[in-house]
Amino acid sequence: MKHFSKWTIEEAEDEFHIVLQSGNDMLTEWISFYPQPSDEEEKILAELCKKLRNRVWDWNEEELKICFIAPLLNLVNFEHEKYTSFFSREISAVYKDRKLSGSVDFVVACGRRSPKRPFFFHQ
Repeated sequence: MKHFSKWTIEEAEDEFHIVLQSGNDMLTEWISFYPQPSDEEEKILAELCKKLRNRVWDWNEEELKICFIAPLLNLVNFEHEKYTSFFSREISAVYKDRKLSGSVDFVVACGRRSPKRPFFFHQ
């Protein structure tokens, strides 16, 4: 079993045949559509931006997660009958008969009580 933290970028590129792309039509289309934030969301975003500008150089990783990233993520309702968000969870996968695993800071995945199939994660 190889833990996520043990992979170098080069090893991951070689093993999973990752090639840097300058553009992707599906991703461009996906990120071009976004709903307008409500007045309340605009207010919260402005406050978070102000807090980030004032403190970003002083925060350690945990402070950044708690004071900025978590409130930002909480603006999105990830609670759904088919998926939800999870924090500090172990996830694993089998690839070419090898188990890969690690702890992720944040993941949106199928499952109600534990992540089953991740859609997105942040490390």
